[in-house]
Amino acid sequence: MYELVGADEYQYSGPEVPYVLDLIPLASGLAAISSDGRLSLFDPLRVGSGPNRTFQTSHGNLTTAKALDAAGCVLATAGENGTVSLWDLRDSAQGPGVTVQVDGLVNICDTRITDEDEAVIQAFNHGASIHHAGFLSDSEVYALSHDEKLAMYDMAEEREAGSATKDFGDTRQTLGCQYVANMLPKAGFTGAVLGAGAQDAGMFKLVHLSKHQGWGVDLESVVGLPGAHGSDIVRGFCVFDEQQVVYTCGEDGKIRAWRPPLS
Repeated sequence: MYELVGADEYQYSGPEVPYVLDLIPLASGLAAISSDGRLSLFDPLRVGSGPNRTFQTSHGNLTTAKALDAAGCVLATAGENGTVSLWDLRDSAQGPGVTVQVDGLVNICDTRITDEDEAVIQAFNHGASIHHAGFLSDSEVYALSHDEKLAMYDMAEEREAGSATKDFGDTRQTLGCQYVANMLPKAGFTGAVLGAGAQDAGMFKLVHLSKHQGWGVDLESVVGLPGAHGSDIVRGFCVFDEQQVVYTCGEDGKIRAWRPPLS
């Protein structure tokens, strides 16, 4: 296992230190959302200097944020009050989007259609409460449940009852971890990266998935982040390939930057 080393970090502060819930890479920098309802923008090269800008969202309990365009300039946030806010609004064409539910359904929606029922193009039943879901290619979708079950689905293939094209089951056994933070597609849809953690061991791992004739886990190229966020759970991560840096965020209220060790 190849290991990275901590290069920089920022600690959120306050009477109650918030969880840092997720990180979103943008053309304008690195965005972070936290459990105090804030959306913060950082310079990826100087995370330790703190956020350049901070916005207080109005979702009540802020739960998720996503970049909506290929350039990563338009950001959507959402939370428990059922509202969605767009940041840096622009008039652009919309494509399919993914919505998920606690009943285990993954819905593929046409975001140009305003009627909620008519907007659903296709639905897949993951069979467990969804933690994360997203596109891996123009037609392939992944779903990760709160009990760490992972499966892939394909809009282009007619399968009985929307069944999975690849079902990994409980990934904790395969990856030797206690939880999975998320899965992110690689640039150009060439594969994906799973972020898996073991808080008892203070370790977070990046595990690569590749697709040849079918999806498979590559356990020979695992990247380790020793120490991670200590005994706290890592909630999100992102990779800046060109800068050779990985960012993680966790329930300890920190954002950490990781780089290859100096030779």
